[in-house]
Amino acid sequence: GSCVELPLKPDAETAAQAVEAAKGASAVVVGTLNATVYKGQMDILEGLEKLGVPMACVTFRNPFELDRLGRDVFKLTAWEYSKRSVERAASFFTK
Repeated sequence: GSCVELPLKPDAETAAQAVEAAKGASAVVVGTLNATVYKGQMDILEGLEKLGVPMACVTFRNPFELDRLGRDVFKLTAWEYSKRSVERAASFFTK
């Protein structure tokens, strides 16, 4: 797989580029941090969901964005973003 690293507050152009980069993917895993506060993150989630590929969203703080995603999205709340929390979340997506 490939990885796209994004800023906390992605602008519209960055959000569009992130969604474009995911086209053709067999699945997408996204980590968010307060996406309901940072509109660019929410734009990315909504754009990725429209691609129609299997998607997982891990929230590393407040999980409110999960309520705005469809039922087909795998949702995981980590509640915080320590190294241990990120590693544990990653373990759900590795063999």
